[in-house]
Amino acid sequence: MSEISTALETAQSNIQTKNEVDDKKAQLNSTVKSAQSLLSDTYISAADKTLIQESIDSVNKAETLDELDKASQNIIDNTSKVKANNETAKAAADKKKEMTNKKE
Repeated sequence: MSEISTALETAQSNIQTKNEVDDKKAQLNSTVKSAQSLLSDTYISAADKTLIQESIDSVNKAETLDELDKASQNIIDNTSKVKANNETAKAAADKKKEMTNKKE
């Protein structure tokens, strides 16, 4: 009988953990969408695309709150980093275009 009780407690705990992870993933939905939007940015590098895709994948694959906490911090950090890289690349492209227009 105690084996059944233990199995039941484990199952209830697993369900609770899954529900908590699902709730937190729902809260991260806008962060994930923001990261996904970067994938189509004109100025994103191949390396940054890979970084963002891996960050999104890690959020989607997370099964525990600890994994999800790490993945959420990772996607936030990487999204900020890639946004900054894209802004720098756009500024460089604009400057190059400006210099080309001055030569004409």
